[in-house]
Amino acid sequence: MIRRFLDDHRGFTLPEILIAAAVMLIIMGGVMSLYLGSQRTAKVETDFADVQDNLRLALDQLTKDVRMAGFLVAGAPITDISQTAFTLRTTSPFRRYARIIDPGPDPDPDPDTVTTTKTFTVYSASMAECFRPGDKVRIIRPPNQEQPGSGVAGAALVFDVSAVDPTVPSISLSGFSAGTDYAYAAGDMVVRVADGAPVVSEIRYQFNPSPANSLERIVNGGTPQILARNLTDVAFAYVLNDEGEVRTVNVVITGATSPEPDPDNRIPRRTRTLRSSIAVRNI
Repeated sequence: MIRRFLDDHRGFTLPEILIAAAVMLIIMGGVMSLYLGSQRTAKVETDFADVQDNLRLALDQLTKDVRMAGFLVAGAPITDISQTAFTLRTTSPFRRYARIIDPGPDPDPDPDTVTTTKTFTVYSASMAECFRPGDKVRIIRPPNQEQPGSGVAGAALVFDVSAVDPTVPSISLSGFSAGTDYAYAAGDMVVRVADGAPVVSEIRYQFNPSPANSLERIVNGGTPQILARNLTDVAFAYVLNDEGEVRTVNVVITGATSPEPDPDNRIPRRTRTLRSSIAVRNI
């Protein structure tokens, strides 16, 4: 019997091969359909997670800026308001500042140099650690944006951080005009600024529907910084105080997983909405 089996050289018939091939194609089609569906779902879930992360980052940046609106500023902290845009005013766009508790003695001007250096004791180590050598700063006297020394013709009003000592804590600044009596006092604020920026910076938030439906942050009319893309809706609403100044900004931001729905309509376009009510602290 074994010999008969070994001597049997017959192969598969054509119908058998066709049936086997058809079965394999059906199986492979099912496997590929499951694979492609899983891949599409994984991509949408990843996109959805990215949407949530981008919205949270954008809302976090916006919240920090709104809370600093009106910092050492005379007048309204938030202006030019609409449903899709507003402008906030602050002397501290970097949100880095330190309160001076001891201005120290003014050093004697050195006639051989143009500038002098001063060291200020500040309120806390955490405030001192907000600064790094090379940062540009202004010294501003609350409650408004008055700058000691501004009444002296030619006096420098923007200084460089030369050293930081959190153990004291203290900040050393250079770039003071020799021979100028700035008359600093306890309570004056050291505020980090951008080189060439005005005393009061304006930060504009706006929804730009073209080309990427984005939320933009614009500092002093500069290049827009895109905080989030692929938004389907941005809405700002405002609560005013008795003087008509904005004291709360209510924010609604909605983002989508992709600019267009799934072409096969197998997975619906997913959206995520974040809401927040942000109080203006410096009013």
